[in-house]
Amino acid sequence: MDQVRLLVAVVLSFFVLFVWSYFFAPKPPIDQKQTQTSSADTKTTENTDLTKQPATQTPAATGSFSATPEVKAVKSKPYKVVVLENSLFRAEITENGGAIRSVITKNFKERVDETSPLKELVSANLKPGTLLIDFKGNSIPGIREARFNVATEATHRDATNSSQSFNLVWTSPEGLKITKTFTAFPNDYLIDYKVTIENNSDRALNESFIASLSSELQEEKRTFAYTGPLGLVDKETHELDSDDIEDKKTINGPVKWAAYVTRYFMSAIVPTQPGEAIFTATKTDEIVDTLIEYPSISLQPGQQVEFPHKVYFGPLSLKVLSDISFDLVKAVNFGFFDIIARYALIFMNFIYSFIPNYGVAIILLTVCIKIVFWPLGTKSYKSMNEMKKLQPLIMELREKYKDDKKRMNEETMGLYKTYKVNPVSGCLPVLIQMPIFFALYRMLYQSIELRHAPFMGWITDLSAPDRLFNFDISIPFMEAPYGIPVMTLLMGASMLLQQKMSPPPGDPTQAKMMMMMPVIFTFIFINFSSGLVLYWFVNNLISIFQQYFTNVKLNNS
Repeated sequence: MDQVRLLVAVVLSFFVLFVWSYFFAPKPPIDQKQTQTSSADTKTTENTDLTKQPATQTPAATGSFSATPEVKAVKSKPYKVVVLENSLFRAEITENGGAIRSVITKNFKERVDETSPLKELVSANLKPGTLLIDFKGNSIPGIREARFNVATEATHRDATNSSQSFNLVWTSPEGLKITKTFTAFPNDYLIDYKVTIENNSDRALNESFIASLSSELQEEKRTFAYTGPLGLVDKETHELDSDDIEDKKTINGPVKWAAYVTRYFMSAIVPTQPGEAIFTATKTDEIVDTLIEYPSISLQPGQQVEFPHKVYFGPLSLKVLSDISFDLVKAVNFGFFDIIARYALIFMNFIYSFIPNYGVAIILLTVCIKIVFWPLGTKSYKSMNEMKKLQPLIMELREKYKDDKKRMNEETMGLYKTYKVNPVSGCLPVLIQMPIFFALYRMLYQSIELRHAPFMGWITDLSAPDRLFNFDISIPFMEAPYGIPVMTLLMGASMLLQQKMSPPPGDPTQAKMMMMMPVIFTFIFINFSSGLVLYWFVNNLISIFQQYFTNVKLNNS
């Protein structure tokens, strides 16, 4: 039993150190590329570096389609902006690069308070915006900053009741015509996005077309959920972290979609005719470009080619993405125990459909899981109760054979055999339930359903830390906002009570270590979302009740 408890203590200590290093240790700074003298030159240079190989065609064979020589004169004119919206989002598309410069979701806010603005998925910090295009060999320089003229006088398209579409067109001096077509639909996060290239020049265009999705670099302090470029190539999702971007890693195969995901939201570009392509990403300063590089085309004079896409700007929601095709739902990933977490989320949403309070839904979900595992818990507590009765005899053996460890272990095992007690049986039920704990932990952290979801009293956001009142002074180990973490303290107290009810280890050092665990976990949970703390607190309360009920029943039998 002592070896088992020592192992448990070591595992818990390692877990604490692991969590501490993940959530509190300072992260190494991300290397930034040297800033160029011109932001436009920087973007062009980075995009050219993406290729990793020079263009296979020589200028003599393909020609170079130069940018319009009147760019400076054109830039002096204000860019037109077309507003495209429906009941779910509002997007602004600018003539500058034919880019989407703003996307605002209508069902989500930036903050929980009533005066908060709506959530921005594409902000003004992106210059000129997202959904820019380019070519691998840079044979059409300046295309990212070219003026795409709006081929309509109406600058507001409302697709709330019926689909709305419009074009932006740019023609190079040599006659290469590029048209971007945007179409929005009622009650749909997806936007049709088609790029048509028409070669009206006297030269062939031999190039690889690149569709780009620009995003602001975001890093989560918590590392449960991945933040960054994500792509579905064939049937597998691929993450590109900072090191992969710096190393210019590429993924080849049938690219189903390329996206940038955060904890709660996603921007994605989806080829509607998926085929062999390259998924990769580049980074310039604080901007990440998630890219799909198509195979090289040979566009002869008089020919045209289309690149049809869908683009998605919306919540990283299992419920929303399950109703959309193109396998976008695979962007939702709850980690190693993903399948358990998905069913737990579905069940939590089912409870919410009857009781529209996610705090109550978390409580009922926890209760249902504890009921399922009640027999295992009872078996564990029976074993602990039997071990508690043997503690006086074990302590006598420790004292009697304190100078002979081998004999002490032999006598202790003989004692277990005599009283038919298995010291491991108390740990096995806990180990069996660990996948459920980890799955729920990840699901409750990552689910957008809990974002800005109120529970009761001072808990107005289950995705935010538990805080009563708001102090102007900083508190050690606590992240802003500063206040009293009431439920976190109650959770720590419940863990301490649970520890007191368990049989103490024979070794005093182990006993002190185990008693420190509730304190350490309280400090760790102080910055976790209140939804996670609520789950852990309710789980502890039910465990305490079950342990007390089991002990009373055994002692009276």
